Amino acid sequence: MSYKVSIVIPVYNVKQYLPRCMESVFSQTYTNYEVILVDDGSTDGSGELCDSYAREHVSCLAIHQQNGGLPAARNTGLSRARGDLLMFLDSDDWLDGSCLDICVAAFKENNDTDCVIFPYIREFGDVIPKTYILGEEERAFLDEEVKNLLHRRFFGLTNNEVYNPVALDELNTAWGKMYYARLAKDLRFTDVDVIGSAEDAWFNAQLFARFSRVIYLPNVFYHYNKQNATSIVHSYNDKLVRTRKNFHKFLADYIVEHGLGQDYEEALRNRKALTCLNYVRNILNSSESLLRKHQLIAELLGDDELRSALAQLPLSRLQMKWRVYYALCKWRCAFGVMGMTWLAERLRKYLR
Repeated sequence: MSYKVSIVIPVYNVKQYLPRCMESVFSQTYTNYEVILVDDGSTDGSGELCDSYAREHVSCLAIHQQNGGLPAARNTGLSRARGDLLMFLDSDDWLDGSCLDICVAAFKENNDTDCVIFPYIREFGDVIPKTYILGEEERAFLDEEVKNLLHRRFFGLTNNEVYNPVALDELNTAWGKMYYARLAKDLRFTDVDVIGSAEDAWFNAQLFARFSRVIYLPNVFYHYNKQNATSIVHSYNDKLVRTRKNFHKFLADYIVEHGLGQDYEEALRNRKALTCLNYVRNILNSSESLLRKHQLIAELLGDDELRSALAQLPLSRLQMKWRVYYALCKWRCAFGVMGMTWLAERLRKYLR
């Protein structure tokens, strides 16, 4: 069987990066694919670029819509996908040329496979560290392993996984995965006003519950552009705490509704605690004065829900540098937390 792959690419003001992204698609060694470019109200000429690609390549479709945010663009692409297999690609990122070929081969070799996951490279320019999400060896996850090791991970880390808190969100991304389109057709990404940047994690938390066999291929790489200063991950978000709490509530309700039990509850509790790093990073990204940043961090560390989660975080399982960091969070040492976070931000290309 020759599987057709649908590649959904949301586009918003990425004229500088889109050509590299599209070249990586058009140079794939596997050619049975369709590209769905969703221009989400770009104002920098990205929309015109999409039209030019659609004119020049019969495999490419350009869709234009009013700006509705990343989830809305992905949802439009998802609704228009006609392939057997589906994957997402961000418009400032790019793929290795053999990505589709190797992933499709995995489906052909194991016809009961529901999803293929592959690692990514964080592109900082001078440093390009590889992120092996699930190790450096090929692996098949079956049934209970899919549930207990993959699906549960969207809820949070448990046991020895908390050793490296930076790994908390490595599996969450919409990209870096290929799966049967039919398994996702009735799912939709939640608006960022409700759930913030966790929209991909919540989508995957629902999606992975439908998988029985997942293949992890460590030799297929996705290039994650960490140099795009306009990316939402580099901007201050004054809604982050509210939307992240909404996400945690979605996960908590899901655990109850599906009777997932204590392992999932522990994972979510650890997620709440470990997310403190993201909250503080966000505050440091703001334009507030140093004194005001300290005040905001102090207020954050006094949050009842966060304090409860930090009190139960198994500090002894964390890598030493993170054990110190989260102990400072637990003890509400705002200056220490601010200083360590500032340092972690400057070393983030090396921290794994």
